[in-house]
Amino acid sequence: MTEFSQLTAKAQIYRLRQAAFQALKAYPFEVKRLTVLNHGFNTTFRVDDTEGNKYALRINVNSRRSIENVNAEVAWLDALARETDIPVVKPLRTRDGEILQMVQVPGMEEPVPSALFDWIPGPLLGDRKSTALFRQLGQVTAKLHQHASSWQLPEGCALPGTTSIYLGDKVVLFDQEGQDNLNDEQLQLFSTVADRAQTALDGIYARGGQTFPLHTDLHSHNIKVWKKTLQIFDFDDCAMGHPIQDIANALYYQIGFPEREAYHAAFQEGYAEVLPWTFDDAEIEALKAGRAILLANDVLKNLNPDVRKYIPRFLERTTGRMKHWLEHGSYCNPAEGTDPQ
Repeated sequence: MTEFSQLTAKAQIYRLRQAAFQALKAYPFEVKRLTVLNHGFNTTFRVDDTEGNKYALRINVNSRRSIENVNAEVAWLDALARETDIPVVKPLRTRDGEILQMVQVPGMEEPVPSALFDWIPGPLLGDRKSTALFRQLGQVTAKLHQHASSWQLPEGCALPGTTSIYLGDKVVLFDQEGQDNLNDEQLQLFSTVADRAQTALDGIYARGGQTFPLHTDLHSHNIKVWKKTLQIFDFDDCAMGHPIQDIANALYYQIGFPEREAYHAAFQEGYAEVLPWTFDDAEIEALKAGRAILLANDVLKNLNPDVRKYIPRFLERTTGRMKHWLEHGSYCNPAEGTDPQ
């Protein structure tokens, strides 16, 4: 049998469908239809049952997450669903009461984790932007922090740390890949920004303070709007860190919106309604710049042709934003058009 990694995307999805049908036998419903939603680091299927219910099945195929990381993610989601009214995607249990299954995909040596989640209806936040919704996002972010700060990881669970702006990923930004896509001036700029962002992050950790689970990826494509209420999903990047890191990441993804200042203010007001806003503006801007370094490094490693087509535009926009941060202290570029990243 051909190894999974040697297959075309279409052939990989075919085998993953086989594995998905096997995994779904563990749940108390009959599958009517299975539709692939995305095939990237993870593969997600929409599941329709014969009673008209919908679910989302995720199989961690290409993700770098360990079993302990996935265990922690679904355990936190399960706790949020049981212990709070925070509107997050809910993991569903098998007939045997399990949240996480290990499934065998034809052509892969080791089984991979799969989990089933309830279906979240509604459009993405990116298609329904408003100051009221970003205020609500601030409230939800604070509630997530409030819960996580007192929640303990169960046995068999672990989350990666966030002490590096690269989050433990291999750095290719200044290797041949970076040299092929950045000129000398840009390479120097990115190096300076990376050093300053890491220094800011080091300072945050040097002060001490509690770290706890963070979503780390609260952007408008990981949030849906249903009946004027935000629904949070995609906790696949959750990690241990300081709350300011979660906040900076959430604000980073608002940079490209023309109304970013109003959205930032609304987010801060919403957060402060739940927890004190004690975060330093300069550190938030530095962490935004660090997020950009992470994404630049990540996009250069990505082998997806559709993603790689975006590299020149992403690096051009990022260059302008970095220059503005070094000169004016805010990570943005008022002269550019709209772009959420």
